[in-house]
Amino acid sequence: MTQLQGHKVYESSNLKLMKYLTWFSKEREKERLENGFIRSTKGLLAIGNLLFLAGIGLGLGLVRTYTFFFQKKKMKGTICFFFGIFLVIVGRTIFGLAIEAFGFINLFGDAFPIVIAILRKLPIIGNILNHPTINNWLNRTDAGSELPF
Repeated sequence: MTQLQGHKVYESSNLKLMKYLTWFSKEREKERLENGFIRSTKGLLAIGNLLFLAGIGLGLGLVRTYTFFFQKKKMKGTICFFFGIFLVIVGRTIFGLAIEAFGFINLFGDAFPIVIAILRKLPIIGNILNHPTINNWLNRTDAGSELPF
């Protein structure tokens, strides 16, 4: 009986060891990255997108928000941005985020130089952005050269 119980303990510890070793395999890691992180944050991303739109609507007002999103020159960015939000809500998270990022850059790309100019005035981030290498790159892209005030 003791041998049998000892054998069962050995079997169960061996099974635990096998589960532990397969947990760190490349296939399981890829599966965890695809299913675990994205699946657990899918709902948070959808809620964040909806709250972002609500914040823009409340911050600018409904009429200004409508005129901002539906300008003729920004229509491609608007379609991609809203389609990306739709895909995130439906469950196609990675593809939706990629399309949403493209739309975001097309919509809000005009504001990046202003944001960089404001960030250059901040204490720690300003020192990083004014580093000669980063400063030369930002000057070549013509980002951060004008302030709105």
